[in-house]
Amino acid sequence: MDRRDFINRIFRGGLLASLAVISGILFSRRQVALQDDCFDDFQCRNCRKLNNCTLPEADKARVDEKG
Repeated sequence: MDRRDFINRIFRGGLLASLAVISGILFSRRQVALQDDCFDDFQCRNCRKLNNCTLPEADKARVDEKG
């Protein structure tokens, strides 16, 4: 194995690893967005997902926050 072959293998491995990480991140974000369950024990006021949440408790928290 020469230096050029070694560098090519390192580059390809890094590219494949970064592609796998990016795909995993995008897939995990989609999974979280599709779930209807709330894991924050209905603490809607402090939730990061309050603006995009579809639960009835989140609707009530948004109304309470505005009023």
